[in-house]
Amino acid sequence: MRCWQGTPTTRCAVGRTRLTRANARSSAFPPLPVREVPMKRNLVNFTRGSQLLGHFSFMFAAGLKGPLIIAALVISWTSWWTISAGLTDHEVYLC
Repeated sequence: MRCWQGTPTTRCAVGRTRLTRANARSSAFPPLPVREVPMKRNLVNFTRGSQLLGHFSFMFAAGLKGPLIIAALVISWTSWWTISAGLTDHEVYLC
């Protein structure tokens, strides 16, 4: 069986060794043998509803942060503008 670049290592490397960057440069690192490992199915640990709700709330808060900062800046600027427009020169001096 010949190995091409696009083939996966499990089909290509049966009875061969994997060529890595370390052993291609020098013989100080011996090549690592490649063995076929069956895919592990994880059917027991599934995502719980509480994890999904927590993820949703954190993503919602991350998306809401920008508009809240902009709203706080706009409200503070308009309140400063209305208060400073209503004060007389003497009241501004006293502040």
